[in-house]
Amino acid sequence: MKRKKSKISADMAIFGAALALILTGCPANPDDTNGTLTMNLRGQVWTMEESWDLDTDAWEVSFVEFGESRGVTFLTWWQPGITNGYLNFSIGSLSASHLNNIENVMHKFVGWEGAGNEDSIVTISDRDTRAVWLSLEAASGNIRGTLSRRYLDISQNSRTDEQVSYIFVDRNVTISRTFRTYTAEWDFDGDGFSATFTYNDFVLSLRQGWNAVHFRNDFLETAGEGWGTFFTNTITISDPAHMRWVLFEREYD
Repeated sequence: MKRKKSKISADMAIFGAALALILTGCPANPDDTNGTLTMNLRGQVWTMEESWDLDTDAWEVSFVEFGESRGVTFLTWWQPGITNGYLNFSIGSLSASHLNNIENVMHKFVGWEGAGNEDSIVTISDRDTRAVWLSLEAASGNIRGTLSRRYLDISQNSRTDEQVSYIFVDRNVTISRTFRTYTAEWDFDGDGFSATFTYNDFVLSLRQGWNAVHFRNDFLETAGEGWGTFFTNTITISDPAHMRWVLFEREYD
C-alpha cells in the first residue's frame, strides 16, 4: 500500500477539535516556584515553522531566534515586553475582577465534560475556586500575535506537541483525572483506519497563586493491515527546560 505523505496532517485535522481543547491559551515561565502571587517572565523568544521535506518525505520543524521588539499585554498589564527578541514582562497581584469560576476555565483538561456530567473523568476538589489562565498578546503597529511556551518534535511517523500554561487560583485546589483509553475505527480513503486515544491519569495539587501546567500530546502513526494512529495526552505540574517562548503573529491591513 502506497504511503500517503499527508496522513499525519489529515489525522491532525480529524483530531482538531480535541486539540483545540488542549492547546489554546498562552503560557509563562516565572523565575519563582508554583504558588507565587506575582510573576517575572524572562527569556529568548523564538518563531516556529513546520514544513514538508521532499528529500526525507517527512514533516520538519524549525525554531528561529526572534530579534525584534514587541509590546506585550495580559489583562490590564501592558509593557514593552519583548526587546530585541528577549522577553521581560512582570505581572502584579490579581484582583477578584480578573478571575472566573474554575469550571469556566477547565476547557484545557481533556476529559472534563462539565459540572455534574457523569462522563467527565476530571474532578475538582473545590468548585468555589476562582482562576484564570495566563494569555499573552504581542503587538507592534499592525502586527499582532500570541506568545506561548511551546515545543514541537516531528518525525516521519510521530509528533510530540508540548505546551506549558500557567493558571492562577485564589486558593489551594486539586484537579485530578482518571485513566481512560478507547479505540475508534472508520474508513479513510478506502483504507481501514483506527485511532486509539489514551488520557493518562493525573493529580494536580495547585497552590494559591500561579502554577505551571505541562501539556504533552504524543501522536504515533503505524501502517500494516490498516492505518492506525495512537494519541496520548499527559498533564503534569512542571516546566521542562527544553520549552521555548514561541511567538505566532501575522500582519493585519
